[in-house]
Amino acid sequence: MALGWATWTWVWNSSGPRFQDESWFDRTTVEGGADKRDHIWSGYAISHLFARQYQGGLRLA
Repeated sequence: MALGWATWTWVWNSSGPRFQDESWFDRTTVEGGADKRDHIWSGYAISHLFARQYQGGLRLA
């Protein structure tokens, strides 16, 4: 569903891909990279939670 929405709303031929340094873990950033670390950790934790639910080892409902 998200892929369909992104494809539908994309402004085709507006510009090419851009590459730039985002300084994710630089000391001069506001969060110092902690927000990226937390996204990685939460993605890992949620994927394991769903895998456990899929395998029938955890009942959420």
